[in-house]
Amino acid sequence: MSNDPRKVSAKGFRIPPWIQNLLKITLGAAAIWGLIHSGALNPSAIGHAIARHPGLCLTAFAAYWGLVLISAWLRWFVLVRSVGLPVTALMCFKLHMIGIFFNSLIPGGTGGDLIKGYYIYRDHEDEHKALALTSIAMDRLIGLYGLLCVAMVMTWVNYDLWRDSASLRLNSIFYLCVFLGFSAAIVFFFSPWSDAFLKHPRLATLPGGGILKSLSDSLMVYRQRPKCLLLALALGGLVDFGLILLYYLFALSLGLHLPLIVHGFVVPTLTMINGIPISPSGLGVGEAAGEVIYRSLGVMEGGSEVMALVHMCIMLASLTGAPFYFLYRSKGKAKVG
Repeated sequence: MSNDPRKVSAKGFRIPPWIQNLLKITLGAAAIWGLIHSGALNPSAIGHAIARHPGLCLTAFAAYWGLVLISAWLRWFVLVRSVGLPVTALMCFKLHMIGIFFNSLIPGGTGGDLIKGYYIYRDHEDEHKALALTSIAMDRLIGLYGLLCVAMVMTWVNYDLWRDSASLRLNSIFYLCVFLGFSAAIVFFFSPWSDAFLKHPRLATLPGGGILKSLSDSLMVYRQRPKCLLLALALGGLVDFGLILLYYLFALSLGLHLPLIVHGFVVPTLTMINGIPISPSGLGVGEAAGEVIYRSLGVMEGGSEVMALVHMCIMLASLTGAPFYFLYRSKGKAKVG
């Protein structure tokens, strides 16, 4: 055992999570401030869009709640129930809404999965814990692959849009490369060759091998249920359509009359950027990306404002998950008492 204090401190040093989150929130706020002071983001335009077109904004919010949130809940419930986990639809919905609530608090668009994973792991017996965690990972992976499928369809129908644009053509190539890589991984997962990894006898001997073996066994369970995975993928398509509709309606409220299918081409990129754990819900970073991407479509003004309205809608919808969290937490304390 080494007594060198330099080695101990170097190995043990870790930035506390609250400082990491504070830095990420500061980064998002700084990005918003920079966009406003550079003229790339106009807060008054956002206010005018809400004041002049409240019906469009309310419809966008309803579309997000009814299509995105509900379809995402059903997708996860399908994955949970297909492997026999004893979770009711109501309990699954409560945990889903708790995850949605924390998505607005934790930097990135996937932070709520950590909280949701903690609760579903805590509330299940040992034999179900690995399946519970795997259901969340599988839900996220299917959501991403569904988004890539939508991206490929939109790339095909928008061929005339990106054919003569270097930046948009690069975006199409990015979609294709990620889609092909993901598809190859899926083919491998369903092939007998994956058994060499998932069923390897030395898997349990690795550090954390017990957990790895449990997760591997859980993945094997899902591999035997392709119909369930296809249904979850279809529900993921509804989620993505809801997101595209959200951008389209907010763009209309700002006076941007881009066709729905054009939004379908850029929304997958913006959604992936929002999911990067840099700032809460991609705030600030997403607005900067929206400005660049919509400019590539010929929209000189309004791109960052569309993203700002989208973020406002997402964060407002996330707050509807607060009651589920506080009720669930108080119920947990009552059980302990």
